Amino acid sequence: MPHPKRPGAGPLAGFSGGLLLLIACTALAFDPSAVDILTLRLGMTELQVIERLNAQGYVDPQLRRIDRPCPGHAAARCLAEIVARTRDGWLAIGFVGRTAGTEVVDRIAYTFDARRPGEPDAIEASVLNRYGPPTIRQPMTWCDRLAAADRCSPNVARLSFGPGIAPARVLTLTAPAVAER
Repeated sequence: MPHPKRPGAGPLAGFSGGLLLLIACTALAFDPSAVDILTLRLGMTELQVIERLNAQGYVDPQLRRIDRPCPGHAAARCLAEIVARTRDGWLAIGFVGRTAGTEVVDRIAYTFDARRPGEPDAIEASVLNRYGPPTIRQPMTWCDRLAAADRCSPNVARLSFGPGIAPARVLTLTAPAVAER
């Protein structure tokens, strides 16, 4: 008779909370615009992002805000990115907007340190488990429409996963390419 599994005894038992949140549910049909990374989604405002990060224990001293001149308004400052150190890597949330206060998330990059033996492969397996087979195998990319045989259409959201600075792995969710937002 098989032994019952112990809670948390699976292959990812030693991983941090961030990865566990990442693999919490498996998508049945892939729609990158509906994907979240650590509960963060494309199109969220700064306030929504801060609320979600705070709810996960990331508070102001841990969050680094990076501003840039607003497009067309050099004297004004727009939010460009929020960066946070996670238990297992780095989270960078990119924003786009024409004026201060109108910025929304257009990119979420989660870099996993992946320093322990076997961790890079386990992270990749978890990503594949969560999102299913990629639309494009190399580099692993998920999108709902292809422009050519090996490229996602530039006007659709996409999710990509691949190596960062060794041994790191990076999961990136990006909004469609739009000339003016």
